[in-house]
Amino acid sequence: MGRAGESVMTELAGFAGTLQADSFSGYNQIYKGGAIREANVHDSQPTELSTTAKADIQAIYRIEREIRRLPPAERFCRTTKADPTTGPRAATTA
Repeated sequence: MGRAGESVMTELAGFAGTLQADSFSGYNQIYKGGAIREANVHDSQPTELSTTAKADIQAIYRIEREIRRLPPAERFCRTTKADPTTGPRAATTA
């Protein structure tokens, strides 16, 4: 799809619903008719869930850094330290 507003109108002809898109001004005209609603996902404030997820990912990367140069048999410990049923934070704080 091209980036001209006309191209947007052609590509989305007949679509009705909620659209998540970037801030390209070519999308503005498709919202005017009311059949297509903008998703409005511009808020980037951390939430409890995103903060927890970020901490989990950081813990996995920390484990990866610790075991990077170990032989494969010893690197296997990542699967126990980052067990998804207990979470990586539990493994790093134990």
